[in-house]
Amino acid sequence: MREYEVILVDNASSDSSVDVAKSLLPEIKIISFQRNIGFSAACNRGAEAASGEALFFLNSDTTLDRRCLRFCNRALRNQPRKSFFQPRIIRMDRHDVLDGTGDIFPKDGRPVHRGMGMHSTDEFGGNILAPCGAAALWRKGAFEKLGGFEETFFAYLEDVDLGLRATLAGMEGWHIPEAVVYHLGGGTAEGNYGSKVFDRPEAVRWIARNKIWLWARCLPFSVLMRIMPWLIVGFAKSASYHTFKSGAAAAFWRGTAEGIAGLPEVLRARSRIQGDRVITSMELLNWIKRTPE
Repeated sequence: MREYEVILVDNASSDSSVDVAKSLLPEIKIISFQRNIGFSAACNRGAEAASGEALFFLNSDTTLDRRCLRFCNRALRNQPRKSFFQPRIIRMDRHDVLDGTGDIFPKDGRPVHRGMGMHSTDEFGGNILAPCGAAALWRKGAFEKLGGFEETFFAYLEDVDLGLRATLAGMEGWHIPEAVVYHLGGGTAEGNYGSKVFDRPEAVRWIARNKIWLWARCLPFSVLMRIMPWLIVGFAKSASYHTFKSGAAAAFWRGTAEGIAGLPEVLRARSRIQGDRVITSMELLNWIKRTPE
């Protein structure tokens, strides 16, 4: 009997991926949608259909080392106080380069992958702020208590939002360096912008919008005021880059406008999130201080 089940959530794909998955794993559970409901909602629907005690979210552009699940199971047993886990994600096209070992939140408010671009064997601390959505392991009870991924984000930064909410609520995360996942990066995205997948207009729009919502939802007022100068600088850097370099200026400013327009609803969610917070503002600032400028 298998110790795990495989659930594929098909977000209105137009290729033969579902048929291929069925042929490779006949017992796979398929959840299909006629339209793309977004990464966040698709993951939540998959989680609702899962019967296990742990959830391992994987992008379709990932492959697992043959021992990955073994090390994930070991971490679940050996780290009972941890609610979420991050495998070591390595670039699929270059196995000597890290894609990331968890998401981090710098002072400038522009989340990045910890260790991205460094050598794949470099060592990092075990505690993490948030697991990258491309390959994230969660205890199902913790995931459900948090309400899952925020579906209004649609795609991008929903993983950082969930990790921040978990950290605010006193949950802890852990990096599993032995559990290796290979990630293509942007492999599920349409279009090719000189390999800069995050410069695609839709990605630029969603990231610009979701970043504003992330700040408003998850940062306590005292933290916002403390890092506001860096947030302004980070916003200015993004605005300058997309206005003068990426060619996605219209998408960036559209996303920014949508982010501001959505603040009344976001602030209602903020009240609930901050009401559930158990860590202090200084403890959150300590997490931010551990990240690069």
